Amino acid sequence: MEVFDFGIFLSSTVFMILYFLVFLVRRFSYRVTLAVCVLSAFCVIAFESVRIFCLPGDKWTRILVSAVQALVLQGTALYISEERGFYALFVGLSASNFVMGGGIVSNIVLFFTKDYILGILVGSAVNALGLMWLAVSCRRLLLNKFRQGMTWQICLIPCSCYAIVYLLLDYPRTLVEDMLIVILFLIILESLYILIAHYIDSRQGELHANSLNQMYAAYARGLDLREREIEETRQELRILRHDERHRDGLLLELLRQQRYEEAKSFLEDNLETLEETRVSHYCENIFLNSILTILGNRAEQKHIRLCIRVDVPEKLPVDERELSIAMANLLENALCAVEEIAREEERRVEFALQDLQGEKLLLEMKNPCPREILFSRVTGLPLSGKGGGHGFGMMSVQRFVQRYGGQMDCYQKDGQLVVRILIPLPGETGR
Repeated sequence: MEVFDFGIFLSSTVFMILYFLVFLVRRFSYRVTLAVCVLSAFCVIAFESVRIFCLPGDKWTRILVSAVQALVLQGTALYISEERGFYALFVGLSASNFVMGGGIVSNIVLFFTKDYILGILVGSAVNALGLMWLAVSCRRLLLNKFRQGMTWQICLIPCSCYAIVYLLLDYPRTLVEDMLIVILFLIILESLYILIAHYIDSRQGELHANSLNQMYAAYARGLDLREREIEETRQELRILRHDERHRDGLLLELLRQQRYEEAKSFLEDNLETLEETRVSHYCENIFLNSILTILGNRAEQKHIRLCIRVDVPEKLPVDERELSIAMANLLENALCAVEEIAREEERRVEFALQDLQGEKLLLEMKNPCPREILFSRVTGLPLSGKGGGHGFGMMSVQRFVQRYGGQMDCYQKDGQLVVRILIPLPGETGR
């Protein structure tokens, strides 16, 4: 029986490691990751060998060894994961639940056939089929969307399920009844995981809809602000026109008296007054101009120098609403990052939007970033310094780029984060 238990444990450990490799994004190269996993598996298998063959039947030894094995395996998942957060923890805990199914099936086969080898083989086959099914049905959804919405509360699900399974197995019933109940429970558990994944997917759709609403609200605020600016400018111009005769007379008198310095100072004051009446204008497209006006005012309030260069026609060949959202997400991320810089003179964001001879649309954003940035191997996007991967803003920008078949590059150079986007225009793509 010890050999059978050891065989089940060996199979479960292998499939837990495979589960990690399928559902985690690697921090290291494939070779290094595999070496870490093999070392981890060797350690837990060595502990299990000592427990089964040297100290069999000792309750406290089993508890201690199980605790050490759990720490080693969960630590391995966190260590090899690109994002060492709640998603890696969730995958590690879920792997423990996943391999239970194969172990239980192995015991059922052994109960009916009395064949140790057949039981281990059938249990391993169940784990293999289950892992392939999960990889095909859930992997892309989990990696692309589920990990962005992961919280510690969701990690409680596999913890609770693991505890319930063990309680069910220890409750006094016949072996067959125990096994059937636990198998049913595991099926419900896998279904629950899939439902949660689809819930988070739909939740992200709601967040995207909310971002659209926020963009329209910003557009409305931009129109209102622009209307107020125009009205204030009109009022200032009325006053300036009213006082123009008096100013001209005073200036002429200063020149007649050869008081040139006073005349120069008077002209400079007039020019400054005229500059204050200037209305914010970045481009002819009212959608883009409204968003840039809002963000320009926000940058000014935060004492950030925002350099905006826009050279596009009034009518754009791409959806101006989607482009406005992408611009707003890029600039908001940059403003938030620059706001944390202590020295005010270093708070600077550069943004450019340019039509490249009607063939491509260029978006480029630069902002200082003194700390080293990690980039996801899956998406190429910068990872947040606050943990939990990258936010929905950058994912929304990437979706916009992919929708138009564009190219998005993110990199760090000379202490600056650079995001450069090229969107092929319909004339080039033939759409």
